[in-house]
Amino acid sequence: MEVSIFGSYLSNAFDSETDMQTTAVRLGAGERVRLYVDLPWLRLRSASVVPGGGLGPIPIDPRRRGPGGGGQSGHGAGAGGSLPDTTDPAGQSSVLLTDEWTSGIGDVRVGAGHRLVGSGGDLYRADVELEVKVPTADETENLGTGELDVRLGASGEYRFWSVSVFGGAGLNLLGDPEWADLNDVVDAFAGFESGPLAERVLVSGWLQANEEVVAGAGSPVVIGVGARSVGKLRWSVRVTRRVSGPVEDLGAGFGVSYGLDREGVRRR
Repeated sequence: MEVSIFGSYLSNAFDSETDMQTTAVRLGAGERVRLYVDLPWLRLRSASVVPGGGLGPIPIDPRRRGPGGGGQSGHGAGAGGSLPDTTDPAGQSSVLLTDEWTSGIGDVRVGAGHRLVGSGGDLYRADVELEVKVPTADETENLGTGELDVRLGASGEYRFWSVSVFGGAGLNLLGDPEWADLNDVVDAFAGFESGPLAERVLVSGWLQANEEVVAGAGSPVVIGVGARSVGKLRWSVRVTRRVSGPVEDLGAGFGVSYGLDREGVRRR
């Protein structure tokens, strides 16, 4: 059994139009076959995006009805909700989302992974994984899309001397909310991790990207650096920067885990 608590903060790199705070508890069990569930709590301030789980913020087309509108006009402008409808010069119905802070339960993520080859002492390892995003977040508060998403992925790593290289890819099948048409996309990531420094700390760097979720928004590319300790009680820290795509942002996170010491495949 493994228990992890991870907190993160994400903000636009330049204009700070979006701020998102996440606190998540992960419960996991198993070694060769892993089962886990992520239970998140969100705080969000944004007038232009909705949380998209593992794919990051999803931009909202201002010409489409926002999540708070529920497909009906005249919705109240409460915290995180939609303002009343307006009409642009072309006669299209549009809506503006407020940039007030809103908070609540995020989308729960349930996953299962299976190690195909390798173990903790081997030079190589490969895993496959199935993850489901359950729409538990309040769509009217702009905390999620309100739809079920599924990711099928594979990942692996290989150790060269004191450095390990890792990478993976996944297919994301995204449900379409009423206010947007989301593409089913492929994501990929690759990076490296050092051997133990001072016997307990490993440092890493990686690059991750996915196809554009909303047509015309561009494909997000994220670079990241991090460090983590090893042992039954351990910590991890990371800093990320989205360098292209619909939103350029900075992120930071810190976590603590207790339980089975995993030195295997790194996830997104």
